[in-house]
Amino acid sequence: MLLIPEKQVREIIGRVLLKRGLTTEEAAIVSDILTEAELRGRPTHGLMRLPGIAKASHEAAGIRSESVIDRGACACIDAKHQLGYLACHRGAAEAIVRAREHGLALVGVRNTRHMGMLGYYVDMIARQGIVGLAFADCIPLVAPHGGIDKVLGTNPIAAAFPWEPHPIVIDLATSATTLGEIMIAQHKGERIREGQVIDREGHPTTDPAEAREGALLPMAGHKGYALALMAQLLSGALTGAVGLPLRYEDYGALFIAVQPDVLGSAAQYRAEVEKVVRAIKSSRRAEGFDEILIPGERAYREREQRKREGISVEDALWRELQSLIEN
Repeated sequence: MLLIPEKQVREIIGRVLLKRGLTTEEAAIVSDILTEAELRGRPTHGLMRLPGIAKASHEAAGIRSESVIDRGACACIDAKHQLGYLACHRGAAEAIVRAREHGLALVGVRNTRHMGMLGYYVDMIARQGIVGLAFADCIPLVAPHGGIDKVLGTNPIAAAFPWEPHPIVIDLATSATTLGEIMIAQHKGERIREGQVIDREGHPTTDPAEAREGALLPMAGHKGYALALMAQLLSGALTGAVGLPLRYEDYGALFIAVQPDVLGSAAQYRAEVEKVVRAIKSSRRAEGFDEILIPGERAYREREQRKREGISVEDALWRELQSLIEN
């Protein structure tokens, strides 16, 4: 295992993507999203994604997304199969601009690809003092509750609330595990926790290879299934994207941005969030817990540590990334 300085991680991502036709600005956006995933302890959405992005960049380089709906607070962007990182970055930026003007914004993105850590985009919105929500879909990987066939995506849901010293960030997949976690387990020769996946015949398994042939399960049974369906309909059907994205370039996403003073005052918002955070922090702790964390708090602590000490990267992955520059 290697410890790579943040600056060096950003540089290698940029070099790989510039070589494959992305502009300096585009490469910087993707590099920031992947690096932030690593800094915040989300390696499933970090450097391990770069080889796939490099391959997709050959197909997507030069593609420019297009605004196809402009209705004041509402907008929709047709990514034209552009990299999801770029299309969703534009979607979040568009939501910020429209929320500032109208108090709230609804921005859809259609015909795009994997966009990485969904929490990045709502965090981006919240850092501008605006509440951000996001929903996204992907290729079928998850069986509906009571079924065994892949129908729904892992369909993440994310929200971020302006707060100090950093936003409160909620970012979760609606599946019991993710494809990235299965890929890591398979690479390391590890098993998957019970109750997260089934094989192609619907039998429980902890074998990552069997899981990739079978299906992921929704988190929390019928509750996760309902949330996955909600995310799929909001990011797919509502945005004019494909309801069941069978191709990696047919994903959809939906961004909602709301000014904290749209229904009250900004001061009231801060005061009420303070009350909630204080109540959580002062709650009696269960056995084995030294502290109760607010969503996003752990990730930001790890972020500061990794910025000081470096990002952990497996030797084989680092060699693979180096080869992407040479080939």
